[in-house]
Amino acid sequence: MEKNWAPNFIVVGAPKAGTTSLYYYLKQHPDVFLPEKKELHFFSHEEICFYTGGPGDAFIAREVCKSWIDYERHFRGAENFSARGDISPSYLIHSDTAERIFKSLGKVKIIILLRDPVEKIISQYTHLCASGRETLLLEEALEAESERYKMNWADFWWYKKSSFLTNNAEVFLKIFGAENVMFISSDEFKINTRDVLSRVANFININDSFEFALEQTFNVSGMPKSKIMASIFVKPNLFTSTLRRFIPSRIGAPVRRFIISLNKGGKPVVNEKTKEKLNEIFYEEKKRIKKMTNFYF
Repeated sequence: MEKNWAPNFIVVGAPKAGTTSLYYYLKQHPDVFLPEKKELHFFSHEEICFYTGGPGDAFIAREVCKSWIDYERHFRGAENFSARGDISPSYLIHSDTAERIFKSLGKVKIIILLRDPVEKIISQYTHLCASGRETLLLEEALEAESERYKMNWADFWWYKKSSFLTNNAEVFLKIFGAENVMFISSDEFKINTRDVLSRVANFININDSFEFALEQTFNVSGMPKSKIMASIFVKPNLFTSTLRRFIPSRIGAPVRRFIISLNKGGKPVVNEKTKEKLNEIFYEEKKRIKKMTNFYF
């Protein structure tokens, strides 16, 4: 029996590559249904609920969608829309999600946003600092990654590991077919937003001449002005988790973005030697990205 409520396109990642902006832009389109909660992580919930060793990880795991009944609940009313999406950037990090999506939804459209791995790492680090979770310097955090992984810290702490994504992208290509997979460069999305959105609309078979409102930017990371404010109001903890349970996402998400913007400072100053070392580590990965997508990072 056809699931006429179910997603027919999935944005699988990557983290810190523009998925939040894509969510809020596509949500404007009258032919698109997206859940009020941006990231459901249903097809990766097993991994998310396993890796809960880091600060705030357990609270995040509590909020992910864990059952098919709950997943369907997020798509109530979706049957009236021609394009129905799930935007969960953890799907690209975990290798088993492609097969799970295919078994549950069939050959849906897959959208993959990719970013320069080194820029992604720096943005990921900044994001964790802004939320009051990361307390180490970048170099120390990179050094601590393998030990944190052994202690079951969540995937967002895997700065390097979660930035090697071509292997998992190839799994999506193999399962869904190249004709059903769209790659987006985060650089192009930032510079030519309207053109990229038009191509996305065409890819998911909706009106590609729709005029998106592009004035607002989303999820731009910056170091926190006040670590105390970040720890209380942004960091996943009992207080913020309780608020999220009782306040709808359509209200809570804008308030959270406002608090983050008030507390947002500048970008971290990254040592040039650290950048050089990371570029060496990801030299072959960048070559694979170029071969797969023709994106040059």
